[in-house]
Amino acid sequence: MGDVDKLQVAEEAAAQRAEAKAAKRRERDAEELRAEPLRTTATRSRTATALALAQVHPGENIRLDLPEIQELALSIREVGLLTPLLVRPWETDRSADGPLPETADPTLDQYRLVAGHRRHAALTALADAGVDEFGEVACEVREGLSEAEAYALMLTENVQRVPLEPMQAARALRLLLDLNPELDAASLARSLGLRPGWATTHLKLLDLPREVLDRLEDGDLSVTIADLLRRGQSTGRIDEAKVKDLAAKVASGEITTAQVRKEAGPPPKPNTVAPRTVATGPDGRPLEESATWQSLGAASAKGEDFARPATPLTGDARQNPYSSGDALTPARAAASAQDAPIGSAPVVPYEDRLDAYLLGRALEQWATDDYLDEIGIDRVQAASYAAMLGFEERIAAIRHLSATLMEADAAAGTLVGSR
Repeated sequence: MGDVDKLQVAEEAAAQRAEAKAAKRRERDAEELRAEPLRTTATRSRTATALALAQVHPGENIRLDLPEIQELALSIREVGLLTPLLVRPWETDRSADGPLPETADPTLDQYRLVAGHRRHAALTALADAGVDEFGEVACEVREGLSEAEAYALMLTENVQRVPLEPMQAARALRLLLDLNPELDAASLARSLGLRPGWATTHLKLLDLPREVLDRLEDGDLSVTIADLLRRGQSTGRIDEAKVKDLAAKVASGEITTAQVRKEAGPPPKPNTVAPRTVATGPDGRPLEESATWQSLGAASAKGEDFARPATPLTGDARQNPYSSGDALTPARAAASAQDAPIGSAPVVPYEDRLDAYLLGRALEQWATDDYLDEIGIDRVQAASYAAMLGFEERIAAIRHLSATLMEADAAAGTLVGSR
C-alpha cells in the first residue's frame, strides 16, 4: 500500500471515530433529557393572559439592582414587550406573600412577579410617564409554585441568558442600520435597549481587517483588545499591517493587553500642575490681582514681569521652551507695537490674537469640566487664560486640547474620517 493510500485509510478511520464519538454524545444527551426532572416546575399549570400592570406586584428579587431601565423602556416603547412576565397568584398567607399592597384593587385577582423584574420596572416607568398603551401587560401565570420553585425560576432566567458573540452583535447592528437608514447608531441602540457606547464600539469593530475579525470571532481576541487596535488605526498611531501583527501576537500569547495599549493606545499626556486662580467676575476678569493671575496690561503698566499660568505642558523643557520660568517683561510684550510706550498696555500681534481666540473658544465650548479643572481655570476664564500664554505655550495648549478631544471622539466612534 502506497503512502497516499495509507494516508487516505488513516483519514477515513479518524472520520469514523469522530462520528462514533458524536453518536455516543447525542445518545448521552438524549438520555439526560429523558431522565426524570428534579422538580416538577415544568408540569405546573400555565396560562397566557393579559393583566393590568397594577395587578402585578414585584416580590423579592435575586438581583439587588435593576440596571438600564430607561434603555429597556425605550426598547419596549419601540418594539413592544417581547417576553411575557412570569407571575403566580398572590398568596395572602403571611408565610408566603403576606397581605396585599394597600394600592391593590381587592376586586381583582392579584399576582406576584416571579421573573421579569427589569421588564416590570420599565413598564412601570412607561406608565408613570403617561404612556397609556402599556397599561396591560402580557403574562404567563404559573399555578401552584412553591417558594423554592419561584426562586429557582428567578435564578434560571438570569443565568441561562447567552449573549450574542461580538461579531454576531456587530453584524446584526449593521444590518439593522442598513434597513433603517433614518436612524443613527445611537438612536438604534436606544430603540433596542442598548447603551449607545456599547453599540458604537461593536459597530466600529467591522472597520478592522478581515484577518483580525476572524481572530475575534474565533475567540482569540477580546473586544477590549480589538477596540484598542481599531482606535489605534483610526487615530493613525498604527497602520493596518501593525494591527494584524499585534493581533497575531495577542492570539499567540506573545504580548499582553498592557503592551497592546502601549503600542496602539493614546500617547501618555504630560503631568499637569493646576495653577490656583482667583475669583473672577462675569466677564472672566479677576476681581483681585495675584501672582498667579495677572492681566497683561496691568503687569505692563506696573513695569513688572508678567507671570504666566501653567499649561498642560508646563515643566517639560523638551516640549515647552517657557518651562524654565522665563517671564514676559513689559519691554518684550510691547516690542510688537511701534512707538508704544513701555508703560502702556502692549499691543498683541494679530496672528497671536487669532491663536488666542481659537484656544479660548475651544476651551470654553468643547473642553470638559475635568479638563478645565486639570489646568485650574473656570470656563469663564478661558479667553483670559489663552491670551496670557506665550506663542509656543499657546500652540502647545491648542495641540494638547486637540489631542484630548480627538481621543474622546475616537473612543466614541465619532472621529471624522475614522470610518
